[in-house]
Amino acid sequence: MRALPRLSNIIASLLLVLCCWACSTVFPARSDTLAAGLGKLGDVQGLPEESDVILVPDLHETHGSITGGGQLWTRHRKWQLRALRFMALKGWTLLGAEHREGPLPDEELARSQRRSFEEALESGVDPDSLNMFMPLRVQWEIPQLTVLGVEDKTLYDADVRALDDINRLRRTDGLPEDQKLTAIQQLVANIVSHKDARGRAAAANLHAAMLRLGHQRAVLLLGAGHIASAHEELTRLGHHVLLFRSDALEPLFRSLR
Repeated sequence: MRALPRLSNIIASLLLVLCCWACSTVFPARSDTLAAGLGKLGDVQGLPEESDVILVPDLHETHGSITGGGQLWTRHRKWQLRALRFMALKGWTLLGAEHREGPLPDEELARSQRRSFEEALESGVDPDSLNMFMPLRVQWEIPQLTVLGVEDKTLYDADVRALDDINRLRRTDGLPEDQKLTAIQQLVANIVSHKDARGRAAAANLHAAMLRLGHQRAVLLLGAGHIASAHEELTRLGHHVLLFRSDALEPLFRSLR
């Protein structure tokens, strides 16, 4: 009888794979050019044959839970990972991530997400349906890509603290709603005031990492709010930038308006 749960998990996993295969045939092939392969998954802006940095806008939830998002978020994560796997297949080996500068730390939050990821795989849950930190997923699933945080530590840590405070305020009982709303709005304003500086710093730090490590090209995965300033800074530094935007992003943006 002990074997039954394991067998049911296997069957569930196979059904999940078959369903995903049946509902989506969008898989870039090794023989595809960079433009053609990424074009199957979204919008490509720039000249692929000349590009040395691929800029990839991301969206991520900030409520602190491992679950949530729904079908649009799941589709976005799925397309994002397919695109990143294809980039690695085409020889891109360095990814700059939205995290404080340096290797991603092996901290409790990362270990907790890894456990949730492995439990999802064992139980037949699509890991793309879970609100996990995408750079960690890339590090686990696409070993050809070296993942490095490229954020300014001071700005990044300030925004992380602000998000923690926002989530704490949302859960706080006994505080007048108008007082809570005012405090949250001020924290959000602080985060928004950093978005361009964070984008510029991430671009500059990726540029420095490419020079230091000898990489001729790299991928930069950043929250969508930082993309414009990162693009501007990369161009100023002499890079030819290719912007890839997952086809799931537009309906996601519409759903968040």
